[in-house]
Formats: sequence, C-alpha cells, structure tokens
Amino acid sequence: MGCQPEGRIVPNRRKEVRLTRGVWKRRAGVVLAAAAAGVMVTTGTAYANDAYVEVLDGSGNAVWIENGDTLSVCDTKPDGWGVRGYIYVPDAPGSADGAVMIKASDPSADGDCVAASMNVPEQIDLSMKVCNYKGASIIFCNWVSIPGRPSQGT
Repeated sequence: MGCQPEGRIVPNRRKEVRLTRGVWKRRAGVVLAAAAAGVMVTTGTAYANDAYVEVLDGSGNAVWIENGDTLSVCDTKPDGWGVRGYIYVPDAPGSADGAVMIKASDPSADGDCVAASMNVPEQIDLSMKVCNYKGASIIFCNWVSIPGRPSQGT
C-alpha cells in the first residue's frame, strides 16, 4: 500500500505552499509551545503576536505566525465555498478594512491548507481577516487585531 509522506509541501502560485492540516497543526503547536516556554523562562517582556480567527460560519480559519510572518488559511467544510485570509494594515484602530499586505486562498476542503509569507515589520499594528469566497462573492467575514510590538532600543 503506497502512501505519501504527511509533511509534503506542494508549490502553489504566488509563493504560497499547500500544507497538510496535520503538519500545520504540529508546526503551530511547536511554535506556540516554544513561545509559551519563552514567556516562562525569560524575565523581560515577552510578546506573542500570533493570532487565530475563524470564518463566522465555522467553515475555515486563518492563523498568523509572527515568527516567519506566515499566514495560513484552511477550508474545513466541503460546501462549495473557499476560504480566503488577509493580513492588512487597518485604516484606523479597530477597523475591519485596510491596506492588504498578504492574501492566501484555500479553494476547497481537500485536507490541505495554504500558506503565504512576507517580511512584515513587528512594530506595525496589523489585522487579520478570514472570509468565505466563491467567485466575486465574499461572505461570513471575521477579523482580529494583531498589535505591533514596541521597537527595541532607545
């Protein structure tokens, strides 16, 4: 019986890669565990600017991992709609709209997620939005703010 390795990475357009959900969950778990361990071990201020948000109907999610500046989007419901995630600089504090920096789309609930990366300065405030999409239609959007961390130095 042939099987594919679980950690496969399949190239996709626009510097996106498709990851299996199991690999993504393990990677996210390792990063979050390492961040938590760093908070417990250090005496200085620790910042964990990772974020998670679900589509309002629960059909998918987006995850932002600050270490690596990576947005991962997962469609979890085979409903004919894809899931699209955005990292953006909000127009104003608390705004659900702004200038998009990273966009990733997972077109189907096929067991793979889509990830996209871009170097983003840690000092700027970001927001992350995730929505269902089909063609030009976008529904059930949800978003979360990701505060920037203070610059280091004097």
